[in-house]
Amino acid sequence: MSSLPLFEKTALTQAPPPKSLRPYQSRAIINIRALVMQGKRRILCVAPTGAGKLFVTATIIKSATLPVLFVAHRKEILDQCASQLADQGITNIGVIRANDERFNPYASVQIGSISTLARRDRPFLGKEVIVIIDEAHRAASDSYRDLLAAYDNPIVLGFTATPVRLDGRPLGGDLFEEIVIIATYEELLKRRDWLVAPDVFAGREKVDVSRVRKSGADFDETELAQVMHTDRLEGNIVEHWLALAHRHPVFLNSVRVPQKFTEGERRRTILFAVNIEHSMSLAARFEKAGVRVAHLDGKTPENERENIFRDLASGQLEVVTNCQVAVEGLDIPEIKCVIHARPTHSQTMFRQTTGRCMRPWNDVTPLLLDHAGNFDRLGCPFEDLAWSLKEKARRFTSKMPMRLCPACFAYVEAARTICPFCGAELKAVEGRELPQETLEILQERQTEPEALQWAFFWRQVVKAKQFGFKPGFASAIFREHYGKWPPRHWSEKIKADFSVDPMWQAALERRLERKAQREERERQEEQALSEEESAMEATIEAMDSDEVQEDDESFGDWLKEQGIE
Repeated sequence: MSSLPLFEKTALTQAPPPKSLRPYQSRAIINIRALVMQGKRRILCVAPTGAGKLFVTATIIKSATLPVLFVAHRKEILDQCASQLADQGITNIGVIRANDERFNPYASVQIGSISTLARRDRPFLGKEVIVIIDEAHRAASDSYRDLLAAYDNPIVLGFTATPVRLDGRPLGGDLFEEIVIIATYEELLKRRDWLVAPDVFAGREKVDVSRVRKSGADFDETELAQVMHTDRLEGNIVEHWLALAHRHPVFLNSVRVPQKFTEGERRRTILFAVNIEHSMSLAARFEKAGVRVAHLDGKTPENERENIFRDLASGQLEVVTNCQVAVEGLDIPEIKCVIHARPTHSQTMFRQTTGRCMRPWNDVTPLLLDHAGNFDRLGCPFEDLAWSLKEKARRFTSKMPMRLCPACFAYVEAARTICPFCGAELKAVEGRELPQETLEILQERQTEPEALQWAFFWRQVVKAKQFGFKPGFASAIFREHYGKWPPRHWSEKIKADFSVDPMWQAALERRLERKAQREERERQEEQALSEEESAMEATIEAMDSDEVQEDDESFGDWLKEQGIE
């Protein structure tokens, strides 16, 4: 065994990396190296989707002093790994996949498809080797076990955002012996240039899957399709997307303004359906609504699939519906909306699919539309869990789950008293109390000097004046922040200020006028569409009438020919 098989020197290339490691990435590499020096051979590395796991992988490969076999189950992941290595100056690689022209058995770095490796001779047999497994939650399958069994005590590094099997069981035992948390959601979501949490909305129609039996670890697909493939549910999905996809939150000095939205480009969207028929049906509904949409599934040819993803990234497509294709390995930052139309019991599937929209792009806030009840069933998909190699993942009990706003069906933080999306007042949830740290924060805020509370209140007044909100805006935000209403004389003073402030009144009028214009435009569009449908129906009726008349005349001519009066 080499004493320092990882990270000791740059063995493959002297080219400097094009970008530097983020702090959490550097920390992870140091931790992994320390474990290898301690003699650990199977290490599971965990980070949310979008944390840059492939960049960490490429950095490890670049400084490895042993031959490396990188393994994944999807072509997109293999190509992304090759691209990351090229960015770091490593181009002498071999790709083991079908008829890939990059096949090079002499390269010291091999990138292999697990399905192809199962049918071919494995590289580096008889040598000490590093095996890197991407999407390592799949490592419990027979194909990966057979691959690892071919090597004599290899160093195995697994990378995943969801370190459990597809059925939720842990990955310890003979698979992995140590777990390294590269980064957490809490850490990444603090910076919008690292990861962005989506706004989450539930569908207005609650899905009843109580009678759908389980098949293995998840819902039976046939029975599930019968529940989800209905006119009512599919129509709600399209209507929901049309209502929200173009609405973007407003930020002021990097702070989100509650209940403030602006209209813009509709978010590029990936939709997860139950089966092929369900996906195609939803695609047809989106197309009928005038949306640029495409469907893909496991039978879609590779070149067509690549074209679809390219068109989605460029904006030529707005929505792509799919069935079990875009769950993992899809790195398209332009995707900014995910629609769940497939209920699941799998924490892996839920988190992996949600992660498709959380990579930062153009400062767009992502959107998650859950029409499958997965958020209620499995919890927040971008909340940190306590991962373990011995036990099932569990929630950190100190944090309350997010709850549903009954007015707009948005999921909001439990401590909120005002919905930040629609302004509805949120009542306390019966039978639940705020976690201790939330109560302590509120109590601490309430004991702040009155001058500080007034300063906070006045900042909200300034926002109200700038954006044309009503005087009550400042009081509502104050209550959300401190858990209590501001003193009555503060609110009365602001109302009095508003009554004698023509600029504030004008700003409010402009905002309300824009809102009225938008509503009028929507009404006219609906009316035009209705008139167009009526005209088309009248045309069809006229055509039917003409055909009947022609049929009558033809039948009369035939009677005359037959000599029948």
